[in-house]
Amino acid sequence: MTLELWRFFFCFSVVMMHLCVRLDVKLFSAGYLGVEFFFILTGYGVGMFYIKRLAGQPLPRRMKGIVTYARGRIQKLYPQYALAVLIMFVFHVFWDRLGLNGSVQAIKEGWQEFLWLQCQPHGGNIQVVSDWYVPAMFWGSLFVLLAMCIAGKRLAMVVCPLLSLAGYAYFFKLICKIDVIFSYYPVIRAIAGISLGAFICLVTKWLSDKEICLGPRLSTALYVFANLLLVAMFAMTHFGHRGWTDFLFIAIFALCIFILLWIKLPLPQKAEALFGRLGSVTYSIYIFHLPIIDIVLTLCGRSF
Repeated sequence: MTLELWRFFFCFSVVMMHLCVRLDVKLFSAGYLGVEFFFILTGYGVGMFYIKRLAGQPLPRRMKGIVTYARGRIQKLYPQYALAVLIMFVFHVFWDRLGLNGSVQAIKEGWQEFLWLQCQPHGGNIQVVSDWYVPAMFWGSLFVLLAMCIAGKRLAMVVCPLLSLAGYAYFFKLICKIDVIFSYYPVIRAIAGISLGAFICLVTKWLSDKEICLGPRLSTALYVFANLLLVAMFAMTHFGHRGWTDFLFIAIFALCIFILLWIKLPLPQKAEALFGRLGSVTYSIYIFHLPIIDIVLTLCGRSF
């Protein structure tokens, strides 16, 4: 449950980054790193779905399970995403007085970006540029799950880290940072993070099956160490910047998430309930924060 609290904090860092950029305030300049934290946790969920529902099944059943997973993801992710896009579309139709022709043109230019299927630089035609995360996570999750289904449980232990390393190496070699520029970039970024999270899931499951555990003192020490590292990572989002250090941060994220998922020290019931509630609202906050910020600042007369 500690990870649910950190999910909330890193969502907050993303929100503050977008707000500070629009207010021209030099804070949370590395808030974008919170998205990598989300991708890794999503990958853990993909791995758990594979282990609980598909591992050990014949290949045809595993492939059919991908459809079940996709249906569930669409039902959970796309309604809020579509609503955020609709809110911004309606706002710009009236605020910018697009008229019928302008509205039709905006829809024509925006539908591919809504799905993130276009092969060209994105221009924010749907007006919610930060929500690239949704289709990237959707397609990236399906790709990783498909790779795991084809590879099988044992080979997935090799395939997942290779996919992750290949994705991050692509970014490092091409632009030496984590960024979103072209339409295929976010999907590659998602695959890299989700594959890493799925690998963490497979490793923690293997450790659990082998009943490999640490003593109480060492477990507590590692638990505290992981949380302190995440405190440092959150602090770094205040003044970091894009560059090769992005990949160091991702490695630290992965290490901390692995430790916290492996050890799972019990927390007081009230704390677990609170952390769970905070974690459960992060997706909605992420989806709607930029439309709210942009609308409020536009109404206040600020340009961005």
